[in-house]
Amino acid sequence: MLIALPIIKLHIMGSEEQVRLSDLFSLGMSFFVGATMITFIVIQILLVLGAIERAKANLNTLADKIQLSFDQELSKTVKQIDSLDAFMNRITGSDFVGDKSRLTNLNASADVKRFLAEHANDTVINNPFDRIVWIDSSGNQRIKGQIENSKPLFTNVSRRKYYQLFKTNQPYILPGDGRFALEPVYSWTNGEFRIITSKETTVKGLYLSSLSTQMYALTQALLPAGYGFCIIDQQGNVQMHADPSRNLQENFFEKLESPRRVQEAVTSRQQNFFADLRFYGKRNALHIRPLSKLPLFLVTYYDTGLVFPVNMRILSFALLFCFLFYLICVSIWLAALRKRSAAYPMVFSPMDYLKWIVPKQRATGFYFLFQRTAVVVHRGGIVVNFRHKPFSYQPLCDPDDRTHHTGQHGISPLRGKLCHQ
Repeated sequence: MLIALPIIKLHIMGSEEQVRLSDLFSLGMSFFVGATMITFIVIQILLVLGAIERAKANLNTLADKIQLSFDQELSKTVKQIDSLDAFMNRITGSDFVGDKSRLTNLNASADVKRFLAEHANDTVINNPFDRIVWIDSSGNQRIKGQIENSKPLFTNVSRRKYYQLFKTNQPYILPGDGRFALEPVYSWTNGEFRIITSKETTVKGLYLSSLSTQMYALTQALLPAGYGFCIIDQQGNVQMHADPSRNLQENFFEKLESPRRVQEAVTSRQQNFFADLRFYGKRNALHIRPLSKLPLFLVTYYDTGLVFPVNMRILSFALLFCFLFYLICVSIWLAALRKRSAAYPMVFSPMDYLKWIVPKQRATGFYFLFQRTAVVVHRGGIVVNFRHKPFSYQPLCDPDDRTHHTGQHGISPLRGKLCHQ
């Protein structure tokens, strides 16, 4: 409003009011400051929009890298299972065929470690894992080989999804590596979070082989400040999360204030970006995409609270200091002029502030006294001028025009000036 006042004043001024130099100066400052402020605000808006576009690109890049790491980890794990399964099939041979009792609670940890040592230079076989287990058709763990130096515990895993997918003939398909199942779990034996990958085994008399890994590329991923990710299923249940405390502990849809659009993207298995979603108590930009060949979805997100404060602080401080600047200017104006400006709108004519200059009836005597004094001073000045010969009159009009001249020295009260001879 302060910036627009000079423009408003010029617009509503009457034709009898004088446009002063200060009015023009104020008008110019109004246009300059107003244009500056508008430009500044537009720049801030563009910065915010640009930050959203950068967040979108960064989330897409992050999703690409996480998916690449996931695909590489999964491919290595499946090949590692095949190698270890082939090894176990060789050392057991046909001795176990028809003798199911010999398959009960077999600790193959030493054999597995020996096999890994023999292939120390093979990065696929030596991909980090915790244990490998061979399971029978009833879901009982029969053979177990683990890296840690402790006695293995055997349990029944028939309720696990990585077992049930094969029992219901609904395993996942990995191009080039065949059928497999994948399930993040908390171990029933030690409570640790692990990712279990299973495949059909070649060991006689057994049903599945499963490998327990941590997939460090996902579970211990290093992310920039404000970024996060999670992998969810079709119901929104979190399978893996950048925050380990959330693994298998929450439903992502329930964390969203408005989950409908994200649910639609999941239902239609579409990749999508949402610039402003509120969850985890913050406003986030979110990118979601389906994981190829799996009923899982990768969600990457960024806390937009880290974008807006930077730009908004700049804008807020700029507006604050502009306000202080105008407040100081108004204070100086009021202190210097000391006019009764509070009683009148600022757009009034200057004459509205000069009521003392209007003639008043009670001052008639003073006015007559002033008139007589002025006449005496004027006539005294004429007499003094006659007595000083060094000065003469040089008229601006035609020298032959004597109608406006009085006295022998040609002094004109209308036009002309005195100059030194």
